[in-house]
Amino acid sequence: LMGVVVEGDPPALGAEVVVDGVVVGTVTSAAVSGAGGVGLSVVRKAAWTPGVSARLRTPAGERDAVLSELPFGR
Repeated sequence: LMGVVVEGDPPALGAEVVVDGVVVGTVTSAAVSGAGGVGLSVVRKAAWTPGVSARLRTPAGERDAVLSELPFGR
């Protein structure tokens, strides 16, 4: 379980988490925080690297994200 952080609105539930072109997880919950949108995602252990840039992919499009340790703000 890792956090995902995005600018603006929270990430979409069910969005695929993509790192280096490979789907490594899925967003399972999301909320608004003081820093923008945050979410929890189930991510493959091989991708457990806080600070890694990722893309969140949905049928509506993609957006930038960063993987984060939990709890947020560490």
